[in-house]
Amino acid sequence: MNNLKKEMLKIKVKGYFDNGDLRIDHTITALVKYHVDKARHNIETGSLLMEVSKDKESKKRLKVMKVLLRV
Repeated sequence: MNNLKKEMLKIKVKGYFDNGDLRIDHTITALVKYHVDKARHNIETGSLLMEVSKDKESKKRLKVMKVLLRV
């Protein structure tokens, strides 16, 4: 990126900060762990549902409706 583009970008970002569209939020670091844990849980749940949806015997044992296990 050439110098002119960099300067234009800096001016534009500064404008966002000045207008209040962007701001520095130090509380985000406290929320990151929660969101990562939630994402991990969603991935694990999806993986388990995928495995169960492929195994007919598991579906019978769990009495899970086919509609809920469609991917």
